[in-house]
Amino acid sequence: MHRFSLTACGKLFPAVVLCGFLLGQPGPAAAGPAEELALFLKIFPQTKSLGIIYSDPKNEAAVAALKSAADTLKLKLLAVKVASINEFPQALRELQPQADTVWVLDDPLYANLDAWKYFIMFCLRHQLKTVVPNRRGVELGGLCCFPESGKALINKKVLGLLGLDLGPQAAEVSYYGA
Repeated sequence: MHRFSLTACGKLFPAVVLCGFLLGQPGPAAAGPAEELALFLKIFPQTKSLGIIYSDPKNEAAVAALKSAADTLKLKLLAVKVASINEFPQALRELQPQADTVWVLDDPLYANLDAWKYFIMFCLRHQLKTVVPNRRGVELGGLCCFPESGKALINKKVLGLLGLDLGPQAAEVSYYGA
């Protein structure tokens, strides 16, 4: 697996020791995938395709729900299931030319800090938007999450690094960071 140093990651990653899943449990959102995806498209209407990389068989239902929502909204969705973290970098490289957004599920793949840093740096380098399961994912470099029904939390630093400007937004958006 490719290794990144904290210096290479700049100030994007706080120096913390994490236990269990890196991202923890998904936020208290009552929203389902269809509502979250519709809100994401309202904020980022230029989105054309989603990618999902996961390893846990428990995420099959979430992938199916996102696929259904994406089909309804006329979005392309590519889901890649990997057997181990060793397949993660290759899965990202295969996904990158086909997706403009990566939707992160609560999956053990993202529990490894090195894998998370690799994922975030890869997405930034290739201008991929990232939707993460909760606020902690936004704090650790993800672009956005849906902390409650009808609301999106956007990482301003990542927004700038991706060269995105939302302009004036409705009340459903709040910002993390300066």
